[in-house]
Amino acid sequence: MVNRRFLLEKLGLLSLAPTLLTKTVNGFDSLHPILPKGIFPPSEYLAHLADGKPFGLQITPTSPFRVAIHAFSGGLPGLGFDKLWEQSLKGKWNDGNLAFVGDGGGWTIQGNLETIRGINHKRETFEGVAVIPRNPKSLGKHPSKGAKVLFDGTNLSHFKQAKKNQEGYLGVGCETVDSFQDFLLHIEFRLPLLPEKRGQDRANSGVYIQNRYEIQILDSFALEGSKNECGSIYEYRAPEMNGCLPPNQWQAFDIDFRSARFEGGKKIKNALISVKHNDILVHDKIEIPKQTGYGRKEGPDPGPIQLQNHGSPVVFRNFWILENH
Repeated sequence: MVNRRFLLEKLGLLSLAPTLLTKTVNGFDSLHPILPKGIFPPSEYLAHLADGKPFGLQITPTSPFRVAIHAFSGGLPGLGFDKLWEQSLKGKWNDGNLAFVGDGGGWTIQGNLETIRGINHKRETFEGVAVIPRNPKSLGKHPSKGAKVLFDGTNLSHFKQAKKNQEGYLGVGCETVDSFQDFLLHIEFRLPLLPEKRGQDRANSGVYIQNRYEIQILDSFALEGSKNECGSIYEYRAPEMNGCLPPNQWQAFDIDFRSARFEGGKKIKNALISVKHNDILVHDKIEIPKQTGYGRKEGPDPGPIQLQNHGSPVVFRNFWILENH
C-alpha cells in the first residue's frame, strides 16, 4: 500500500495540504461511495512536476468507463491554483484493475484511486497522490448578527411550495415568502452524482435572486467553468475560477447583492453582485445589466429568492440572509 505521507513529503506537498491524507481499504478510498459498474469516483490529486512545481488534478466520470481530467498549475482551485496554466485531458477507467489512463495536449497520465504518474507536454515526468474530500471553511457558517434564518432544517415557514427530502434537507422548486432588495446571503447545497448526464442535465439548479438573476448550480467539477456552469451569472459571466467540488459533497455560496436602482421608472444603476463559491471569490462587484436567462423583467420592486427546479435532486441547508448590511 502507498505511504501517502511519505509521498507528500517527497513531493513537497505536505505543507500545502497537511490534512489531505486519505485512508484506504483494499485499495479503495474509504470515503468514496459504492458506485455503479464502470463509474470512476470523482477525485482530486496533488502532484509535482520534475521542475519542482506543484499542480493539482481533478477527475470526474463522463460515462461508464470514461473520465474527464483537468490539471491546474500550482495546486487545486482554492488550494494553490495560480492560474498560470490549465490542461484538459480525456481518459478511460478500468474498474477491473482499478486504474485509469488519459491523454491530451501532449500529456499522458495513468493512475488509480491512490496515486498518479505521467509525462507532460514538455516531456517532464510527474507523480502525485489522491487527497480526501475538502471542506470549505464557510460550511456551517453561523448567521451574521441580525440575519434572518430561512432554513435550518426545522421548518419550511419561510417558503412557498417547499419540501424536505428524506434526510430533512430543503429541496428545489421553492421560493421565499418574503421579498428582498439588498442583502448578504449564505446557502449550502449538495449535488447528486449523475455521471451519464451531459451539460445542463448534470445536477442542475440555481439561486434565482428576485426571480431575475440566476447564480447557476451545476455539477461542473473537473470542467472548464464556463458562463453556464456552476458559480456563473447564468449565460452572462463565467466564474473567475471553477470552485466546484465533487458531487455528493456539501458546497457553499456567499452572495453579496445590491439591487438595481431606479428613478422615475428609469434604471440609473445596474444590479451589483459579489459571489464566493466554496470560499473562492468568483465574482467581485460585477454589474449585471439585465435579467438573466428566463428571469422576470427588472424593476424597482424587491423580489423573492427562488431555488430553481431543473429536475435534479439538489438539496440545500444552512440558508440565511442579512438585509441592508
